[in-house]
Amino acid sequence: MKNIFILIVLNVLFSINIKGQEVGKIESFNSKDISFRLKTAIGKYHLVHSSKDLKTWQVVAHFLGDGKYTAFKDYRKQFGESSFYRLVTKPAPFKDGLYEREWKLVAMHEPDKSIFPKSGRVHSIEFGRDGRVGGRNDCNRYFGKCSIEKGNWLNFNTPFGSTLMFCMSGSLDFKFFEALKLAKGYEVEGMKLRIYYGKEVNSTMEFEAG
Repeated sequence: MKNIFILIVLNVLFSINIKGQEVGKIESFNSKDISFRLKTAIGKYHLVHSSKDLKTWQVVAHFLGDGKYTAFKDYRKQFGESSFYRLVTKPAPFKDGLYEREWKLVAMHEPDKSIFPKSGRVHSIEFGRDGRVGGRNDCNRYFGKCSIEKGNWLNFNTPFGSTLMFCMSGSLDFKFFEALKLAKGYEVEGMKLRIYYGKEVNSTMEFEAG
């Protein structure tokens, strides 16, 4: 069983607008099902960070606080031997998280192969804070909705709407939609977004911010 550590982030480590908060009750230590409860602040924006070495941190959840406890569950598959978590809050929306950035697909990594978009083909996605998503899927534009369950599960729970152009041979347009529908956990590290997908959550869509 992999060890999960909770890091208490002290206020002095951050600017005046950012504070750390101790993670609340731990509900599970299973590496496939890490979950706990978080106390939120009314009207404040919250990020849950995860790290293996306390040096490089990934964003693994977003919350807009209502002053109550909210549930967090880490749906990612690929954990290191140790995982650390911290909660960071801010009065204004975060600019370095999941939302309101155009993410362009770089690669799709599956257990037996990696797949790359052909030169000039763009598959992108942008997440709005209102739950709407949209972007380019090769020769078409698309739109849809995505709810974030317990902070880390990207749930594309309605069919995508799309223009109906016929893309050229070699397009990843169908595979792109199929992978998003099988999406589970995600993480943001700087200019990179990784979405874990598949029935065993052992495949990854890799994006870069445009």
